[in-house]
Amino acid sequence: MAVDGFGRGEGATAVHDRLAVESTFVAPSPRARSIAVRLTAVLALLLAFAIAPPAAAGAGDRPPRWLPVPTGSDQQYRGLDAVDARVAWVGGSVGEALRTTDGGATWQDVSPPDSAGLLLRDVEAASARRATVMSIGEGDASRIYTTKDAGRTWRLAFVSDDPAAFYDCMDFFADGRHGLALSDPVDGKFRIAATDDFGNGWHVLPNDACRPPSRGSSRSRPAARAS
Repeated sequence: MAVDGFGRGEGATAVHDRLAVESTFVAPSPRARSIAVRLTAVLALLLAFAIAPPAAAGAGDRPPRWLPVPTGSDQQYRGLDAVDARVAWVGGSVGEALRTTDGGATWQDVSPPDSAGLLLRDVEAASARRATVMSIGEGDASRIYTTKDAGRTWRLAFVSDDPAAFYDCMDFFADGRHGLALSDPVDGKFRIAATDDFGNGWHVLPNDACRPPSRGSSRSRPAARAS
């Protein structure tokens, strides 16, 4: 028979000893209990992360692989624009433009007419059918071609008539209708051409309000035509 939590047969000495030990125990405050509970939860969470097996890598986590694809050309490609995972256009160092519609597995030569020897530096593609390419160089070597039928025909949309200008980059706004082409500074001011009809026509903007370029802002000029 147990009396007041003490086991049967316990003598007076044993009971006295137990009471002495239990009387030294002080119950923790509510704040201390709360802190202890929080620490226990944090430690449990850290332990779960430490022993959890690594998640299986998904298909999107695979490292990219590069596969060489013959194009039948020995040109250097300077401009590239990918429309999506299957469609992309590139521009070559001696006037060649290529297009792929199967994710780069095969490439078709869709070069603009009379572009041989030009350095097609910039390519801006809108779809598998529409693209704009820019050749760079001084004077009339700076040109812009545009196509609406997958490169079967091209429109010569812009030819620089300033022998001192050197257009070397362009870009279109999100609407695809408006775009800008930038030349290195001429007489201390940048030269900018603009389009508002999807690249079909370009006009040089007034540069009276342009500030002089900062030191070192002018781009280095590679050879515009192949030797």
